[in-house]
Amino acid sequence: KVVNATGGGSRIVNTIEAGLEETVSVFNNRVTPDEILSGIENIPGGINAGNLKKAILRLHRMTLKILETDSGSMEFTNKAAEINRILENNELNLLVSPLVRKTSFYISRHALDVDRTARMLYNDVVSAAAKLKVFFESTGWV
Repeated sequence: KVVNATGGGSRIVNTIEAGLEETVSVFNNRVTPDEILSGIENIPGGINAGNLKKAILRLHRMTLKILETDSGSMEFTNKAAEINRILENNELNLLVSPLVRKTSFYISRHALDVDRTARMLYNDVVSAAAKLKVFFESTGWV
């Protein structure tokens, strides 16, 4: 079933026309990531979610490493260097980048000293890692 919720704008063949409010009320907004992933695994015809599971586990370990580094007793410059090393992983970087976009934009628009810039980005990356940790753990695969 495909729903066209354009509000009477374009007419699309083989769709059900409905208003946006009506369309939203039909769908269950309380679906957890675990339920979505279980649905993917249980599709007849066999979609193998093994690679997705491995990637989630690997990225979860990296986010834990960022959080462990932050809570460690190293100096700030050593912590920042270690977190930068972890972020060299392109997959993790792709997930963290949208979560630090506001800070990156702010930094690009203001003349800040290097230390303040580093601390702002560092704090945002640690915050992003905490958010990603919660997401990964909500999948039920971690």
